[in-house]
Amino acid sequence: MLSLVLQIVLIFFAPFRKRSHGIWLHRLLWLAYLGADYISTLALGSILTDRYCNVGADLTKQTLTAFWAPFLLVHLGGPDNITSYSVEDNELWLRHFFGVVVQVSVALVVLVLSMMKTTRLLVPSILIFIAGIIKFGERTFALRAASTKQIKNSAVKKDQLAYLVSTYRDVSRPDAQSNGETLSDISDAKFILLVYCYFLIFKPHIVGTLVTSAWQIRHLRMHNKEDIGFRFISIELSFFYDILHTKATVVHRMACRVIRIASLVSIMIAFYFFHTTEKRGHESSDLIITYTLLSVALFLEFYSALHLVISKWTVISLLRLNKKWTTTLAKLISRVENHIFCLGNKGQWSERMGQYSLIKAVMKNKESNRFKKAWDFLFEGEESAKVSKILEKTVIKHAKNLVEPLEQYGEYVDLITRIRSSWISNSTLDRYNLTEIKNKMKEETFEQSIMLWHMVTDICYFVTNNAPRNSEQGQMREALYRLSNYMMYLLMEIETINDASRNRRNYNGGNNLRM
Repeated sequence: MLSLVLQIVLIFFAPFRKRSHGIWLHRLLWLAYLGADYISTLALGSILTDRYCNVGADLTKQTLTAFWAPFLLVHLGGPDNITSYSVEDNELWLRHFFGVVVQVSVALVVLVLSMMKTTRLLVPSILIFIAGIIKFGERTFALRAASTKQIKNSAVKKDQLAYLVSTYRDVSRPDAQSNGETLSDISDAKFILLVYCYFLIFKPHIVGTLVTSAWQIRHLRMHNKEDIGFRFISIELSFFYDILHTKATVVHRMACRVIRIASLVSIMIAFYFFHTTEKRGHESSDLIITYTLLSVALFLEFYSALHLVISKWTVISLLRLNKKWTTTLAKLISRVENHIFCLGNKGQWSERMGQYSLIKAVMKNKESNRFKKAWDFLFEGEESAKVSKILEKTVIKHAKNLVEPLEQYGEYVDLITRIRSSWISNSTLDRYNLTEIKNKMKEETFEQSIMLWHMVTDICYFVTNNAPRNSEQGQMREALYRLSNYMMYLLMEIETINDASRNRRNYNGGNNLRM
């Protein structure tokens, strides 16, 4: 029953993870994620031990407990909305696969031992066993699809790119464009498809595969539109979250949709067979547990099916069919998904950014002992700041200033070089007599330059503290300070797919900051 409770916690609270920065929610999901596998595995081993060691035990009770074993496979498969807690879990998909083989074998042994004595619950046991294998297999394939190697291999081919380009042109030029409508006026459904085109092209980018300059500039152009910039980014990042931490890449394939229907039907038939089976001799407590397992499994399958239908991925599948009725249905699903499951555009993310101050971190490391660090990890969480409107406008404004000059350069690496050069030539460094840092930036790596700019921002922030906090200058000062801390947060705290351990070793604690 504890395994079942953990499954309920995961399926109902996991969707809030990407749009909430609350420490208690993340700790709850962390404990439920780790505990779900351990509890299910422990219970499965306990049932097997009971079959071997208690040879003279009540046959009726053992038959019912053997029927519980396939349910544990369903629990080990996990819900659709969380397959991994961190990106490192995806790299361990092969270990998870071997775990699947072992645990399926244990459940099969339990069923065979039960069938050798009685076949009373044979049919429902086999049906739940099939559903468990399906769920377990989905999770393994989802972990594999989210691994670094598979994402690198998912680069868009030339024929696929041609299709995406045509789709991009069709969607980004709405039918009503002649009436003066802008890109922000197209339907939510078509906007999702537009974002999806960019997502497919840039998906390998998160593991270090570079994207051509032309698409990079198009991408910047989409982000620097005031009416859609942050909306575009939030949906795009939502897609990235789905492929890294959910079963989205697996369950939204046509074959898997058919298999998912088979899984749902299997549980329904198993429920019917168990309900019509003779139950004389069973303890009422065992029957309550069994009915609870069946009822909740059935409810969770229907709940998952509902999310499967009402999702951005289904909207994309319908729009790609390019039929009038599928387009209408896609628009309807998009509205429902946007206003119910995502709670509007704000539901795509938390609208908060993590904060990491190098100076504060150094001071904290000197003052904190191990107990204080453990307490902070468990209960304090990470510092964060709300993304203000003035920060959004500032980011979009600077993105606009970057796009036009970049079109003359050919390679993506040159784009980054040019952007960094414009940063270094910034007059702010000369204004505050930071010419030594300015010269040093020309020699440093990208990561080191982020650290240097963070130090520069800290200096400027505390020097220019005379502006009223509520004034435009004061709000801008605060926003840029928070943005600087966010860049350090990304560098120091976030374990990226590419090479998290190397970054953490090279820049841990600011010890390698060379001024």
